Amino acid sequence: MATKLLTIMAPEVVKALDRGVAIWRAGRLSEAEVQFRTALEQALRQNCLSGILSARHLLGSLAYVSGALNDAYEHHHAVLEQCQSAGITLGVASSLQHLGLVTALRGDPAAGVSLINRAISLYEALGETTSAAVARANRSALIAGRVTNAAL
Repeated sequence: MATKLLTIMAPEVVKALDRGVAIWRAGRLSEAEVQFRTALEQALRQNCLSGILSARHLLGSLAYVSGALNDAYEHHHAVLEQCQSAGITLGVASSLQHLGLVTALRGDPAAGVSLINRAISLYEALGETTSAAVARANRSALIAGRVTNAAL
C-alpha cells in the first residue's frame, strides 16, 4: 500500500511527538530522541506520511543540535525525498534549508549555500516571505562563518 498523507495523525503519533518536543525543551535530548523514534515507528506502521515527515524532521533537527551531522543529514535527506515524491513543495524548501546548514557544517559550505539558495527560491515562489527571510539570514550566517549546531 502506498504511503498516505493524512491530515490528522493518529493520536499515539501526536502524543509521542508532543512528548518528545516537551522533553527536548527540558534539555533531555536522548529521551526526546526515544519519543521521536517511537513516533516514527508508529507512523511507519500506519503508513502516515505526515507523521513520518514530522518525526524524521524532528530527529534530524535533534541530531543537528546534538552534533550528529551524519544522522541529521540522513533524516533531512529522507524528508526531502519524501516531500519531493509527494509534491509537498513547502517541505522540500524546508528540507533544503536544513540540509544546507548540515552540509556546510559537514565541511562543504559552498554546497550548503547552494541548497539554501534553492530553498529561498521555493519559499519565494510559494509566497512564504518569513521562511525566505529566515533562509536568507541562515545563508548570510553561513557565508560569514557564523553557523553552529544551534542554528536550526
